[in-house]
Amino acid sequence: QAVDFTDPYYSNKLQFIAPKATKDFKTDAAYLKGKVIGAQRATLAGTYLEDKLPDTEAKLYDTQENAYLDLTSGRVDALLADKYANYDWLKSPAGQAYEFKGEPVNEDDKVGIALRKGDNELRAKLNLALKQIVEDGTYKKINDKYFPFSIY
Repeated sequence: QAVDFTDPYYSNKLQFIAPKATKDFKTDAAYLKGKVIGAQRATLAGTYLEDKLPDTEAKLYDTQENAYLDLTSGRVDALLADKYANYDWLKSPAGQAYEFKGEPVNEDDKVGIALRKGDNELRAKLNLALKQIVEDGTYKKINDKYFPFSIY
């Protein structure tokens, strides 16, 4: 209500991570029933577990770091979090024994640039610039420099 936004320039995705040794991991409710799944409290991931997977034991944490600590200590079967935060952690020494499981379960969190409410001229210019870098391949080139998957 206080600001306007441009068109989205990336999509936040929620994705599970679990030990690489868990070969049969599935992201459907039947498989996850009774599993202990961690997520950060007051996030889309925490809400997703509570609303979409009520038969799991959702373990919610004050920080993502605490969730990672419980994953590495075996106190949870898996974590659900933002794919980009998980991606960075998976590259760390602590994350080497873990991997993404399945496809993202939610991609509805679209992120745009916030700008002054009613500044339609600036919003139109930024939207045009975003559209142009997507169409001419610049966006993909930048994306590929940092991620082996699309964030758009």
